[in-house]
Amino acid sequence: MDSPFAFLLPAYMAIFTIVFGLVWRWYRRGAAWWAFGFLWGAVGFAMPLFPQSVQDAPLGALGADGCFALSFLGYGQGLLHHIGRPHRHRLARLGIAAATMAVCGYAIYGPRNQPLEYVASDISCGLLLLPVLIAMRRRVTLKIDRLLFAITALVALETTGRGVFVTLALLAGHPAYLRTIYGFEMQSVAAILGMVWGLAALAAILLDVVAGYARDAITDPLSGLLNRRGFEQALAALPLEGCMIIGDIDHFKSVNDRFGHLAGDGVIAGLAAIIAAALPPGGVAARTGGEEFAIFLPGAGAGEGARLAGVIGQRFAAADRGAIDVAAPLTASFGVAASEAADRFFLDVTARADAALYAAKDAGRNRTVTHEPQIGARFVPELGFPMLLRAAAAG
Repeated sequence: MDSPFAFLLPAYMAIFTIVFGLVWRWYRRGAAWWAFGFLWGAVGFAMPLFPQSVQDAPLGALGADGCFALSFLGYGQGLLHHIGRPHRHRLARLGIAAATMAVCGYAIYGPRNQPLEYVASDISCGLLLLPVLIAMRRRVTLKIDRLLFAITALVALETTGRGVFVTLALLAGHPAYLRTIYGFEMQSVAAILGMVWGLAALAAILLDVVAGYARDAITDPLSGLLNRRGFEQALAALPLEGCMIIGDIDHFKSVNDRFGHLAGDGVIAGLAAIIAAALPPGGVAARTGGEEFAIFLPGAGAGEGARLAGVIGQRFAAADRGAIDVAAPLTASFGVAASEAADRFFLDVTARADAALYAAKDAGRNRTVTHEPQIGARFVPELGFPMLLRAAAAG
């Protein structure tokens, strides 16, 4: 333990503490728990660098055990944050940590049973990860998350196996193992696994950050639905056959004028929630601008689209808006069009649905109109979906 190798674990764990701290500061809250875990791990593995009097003191031994318990609590909490279940098995993990400290305290201050202390400390680290692995097992879908799960399981097995192995060595009468082979084995294996584990966790968090930015780029923040870019991207991955619904809120400007823009935002968010709740599986919905929304139902006909638009319109008209202090009755109009054999782009069916929407407005609003040949088609530049048009033309 006097070799320069003894500095490796505390040093790289301190580096990971700083890195995860920066990630937490700028990107993800869950990274703070990884920084917490690596910080206490660095302190725990730095104990052999302290004066021998500190290492041999009962409080020093108990402090090292506490550092490792805190570090694995931090790692586990970071993993649970990553999968979106930060409160899962919290009491169980705290109970394991508390029981560990109680057993270690008894072993140190009572019969001075070193094997009991080591087995309690090492095995508890693996046990602290067991509830986390149980929570993760059904929530790992991405490759990086599966890798993180596998490494976490390996760390749990390594710490548990190490505790059992060291205990057997001590019981067999090899106390020198703790200061020679045990120290080297513990640091070398922990160094490799810890580095890989930390890098995998860092990669998972950063990939999650990138995915979050990608979601934000295609999501309308007010409605929670797709924005125009997201709608275009979603349509680009779908067959052209289906039904397009274009709708907007009737006389929406008067809502902003009478009740204010915050109330108007609440009205838009309310209609978006109704659309999201009514949208059938496979359907795609977006707020395409202002108070206007678009819905595409793959494989559906005009009748199915008209029924959905009718349901949305009825629910919107009947909605209680007392929470946003809008007392006036509100309605919405919808235009529906099904794709046709001659259509080459989504733009074609969109133009017909938009024409049907304007026919609904001309007929008095608060209604759904299904496109018919005599209505024609209406091309509105902002509804032209230029990205889809270029992609289709290039194909």
